Amino acid sequence: MNRILIALVILVGIINIKTKACDCGYFGGFVYSNQATDIVVYGKVIEYDSIGTYDLPDNPHSIKFLIIEKLRGIESKDTIIVWGDDGAECRPYIDHFQPNTEWILALDKLDHLGTSNYEISICGEFYVPVKGKMVQGQIFGWHYNKEETKSYDYDLIKNLVLNPIEYPLQRPSKRSKESRNGIEYSTYCDLLPQCSLDFRTINTIVNERLILPKGFMSNGDSYLINARVIIDANGEFYFDGSYGNYYKHSIQMTLIENQLNNILRNIGSWECGLEAGKPVTAQLIIPILLAN
Repeated sequence: MNRILIALVILVGIINIKTKACDCGYFGGFVYSNQATDIVVYGKVIEYDSIGTYDLPDNPHSIKFLIIEKLRGIESKDTIIVWGDDGAECRPYIDHFQPNTEWILALDKLDHLGTSNYEISICGEFYVPVKGKMVQGQIFGWHYNKEETKSYDYDLIKNLVLNPIEYPLQRPSKRSKESRNGIEYSTYCDLLPQCSLDFRTINTIVNERLILPKGFMSNGDSYLINARVIIDANGEFYFDGSYGNYYKHSIQMTLIENQLNNILRNIGSWECGLEAGKPVTAQLIIPILLAN
């Protein structure tokens, strides 16, 4: 009897794992979603990868992807492995990506699987098909709207990826949150906190002053950091890290963020945001594209 109970418990556990549903919010159109990832590449699906998974070795959940052009990120290889869903992840199924089809993919690196293994998310517009140098998808907007799926010239999409300052990750929804230093702030307000310098100038100064850790990037690489700045109601500056840094801890990123803190703190004068005409402690997200 005990063996039967144990078997049932194991069976229920397996069923729960296999039927786990993805639970994530919608990150927005491609112009926003791509900024939350490590790398953005244009290329072609070579084939379904033969690695499979530990329990289904003949049923692969990944693709081999040939990089035709790296739009943003740090990657030296021209062929990468991209992991899709296995039934328990917030990823698209790989049969969505047929061999010989072309895509622009915004991907996160899976370090524990090797330097050229990536995953793709289904929680926003992280992948858009390319046909004859035309890209089709929902590129703009914070909310999913099938009617917003349109065709755009490839060069336009490439330019959007390389110019994130035009579309910062400042979602226009007001929420009260707490920073990692315990400061309560609003994610949005009527008038956002401001710096005396515009984002383009800030990008230029950061790239001039920041000393990249040795080996962080090679020629032709780039790395996007969405710096989170909090300005309190008295105009005091607080650096709250970069978007996604809680999931991407590394010595290199710590060194970069420490420098960013000092550079942004002293880069110009800061003014607090306003809510109903009154000073408020609020967050400002600054896209900073590091280029080498």
